[in-house]
Amino acid sequence: MPRSSLRTSLVTLACVVLVVQIGSAQGECTACGVSETDPFELGHSLLNPYTLGLPVGAEAPALEGHDFDAGPTLLAAVNGHCNSEYLQLLQLWSHIPELRVVVAFTGMTASTVASAMDGLGDAARVIRDPEAIPVCATYRVGRMASSVTFLIDTDGTIVYRRRGFPNYAALDLDRMVREFAATEALPAYVLQQHVLWYGDMVPWPSFDLYDRSGAPIALGASRPLLLLTGADAGLGAAVHADLTPLIAEYPEVRFVCLLAYKTSDVVASIWEFGRMIGLESVHPEWYALSLEEFLAKSDLPGRAARLAESARRVGEAGWEVAYDENNKLIAHWLLYATPGVMLLDEHGTVVFPFTLYPVHTDPETGLAVSEEGAVEELARILDGMLGR
Repeated sequence: MPRSSLRTSLVTLACVVLVVQIGSAQGECTACGVSETDPFELGHSLLNPYTLGLPVGAEAPALEGHDFDAGPTLLAAVNGHCNSEYLQLLQLWSHIPELRVVVAFTGMTASTVASAMDGLGDAARVIRDPEAIPVCATYRVGRMASSVTFLIDTDGTIVYRRRGFPNYAALDLDRMVREFAATEALPAYVLQQHVLWYGDMVPWPSFDLYDRSGAPIALGASRPLLLLTGADAGLGAAVHADLTPLIAEYPEVRFVCLLAYKTSDVVASIWEFGRMIGLESVHPEWYALSLEEFLAKSDLPGRAARLAESARRVGEAGWEVAYDENNKLIAHWLLYATPGVMLLDEHGTVVFPFTLYPVHTDPETGLAVSEEGAVEELARILDGMLGR
């Protein structure tokens, strides 16, 4: 099939997929054969391989009036909302001589887009609705995934894709983008972000996780794995109450609670990034401080103590605690929410993709409450995986 015909077909298919997903998310799809009783259905329908961006290695769909072979490209696909700090970083990148920055805004009010464009300046190319609709559709960027950033080389191949913008990673992202602009290659330290779905083999982390004593631990193929993100506090209290009894029921399964933390160097990089984009005039209570004052106000010892106490309770309840330093596994496996859960079999195959655990705060009692049937659904999947 000719390249132009293939891209036309992709546009049509992606727009159809987008319409179907919107109908499903609104509960209007009554003939799809999808269960209305699955408490995880909405999460999986909103965030999946068709909404979280095309993968690395995919051919980049055409952008009208844009030639990929003219130079390396950064595309930011914004569907519905975008972090204002990220817009400022995009503006900095748009002034890199070798890099062409394209930003597609869809599903946003005219005033919101106008404000965003003022922040971007004139160096970036901005695509607005209606032209932005097929851009987000063909690049598979759903509203809940916004924003997604793609680095595209001069062969028109996606070499990097990342959902979301974490300010603690901003300086690393900046270094990566500048090296890509100069060489079309990614630095050795870059961790690719994977969208893991049913039947996928997980890429086991090459970096260490740590147990409660600070000793390295490894994840790898050997036993089935139930991975839970988040401590047993706040909304996580209901999730831990749901899942902890399963530990005794399924001794052949490895129950791991992932607790993320940031080192002082990474927290310091948040301050450095904020100063780089002028946040001291926007949030002087944080960024007009010296670095030492910023770190003191961030209360890293207090955060560590609270996390350690939660880890103690979780460990005594039977969970294996894995500390994720600087959110590396969270980024690598796109563990985008807390509390969230995923299931792998003994080979590392995804049996249940990562998703937000359905839980809310009861307005009358103020207590965390999980959705009815959630733990029963996970137990059913565990039984199927184990052949019970």
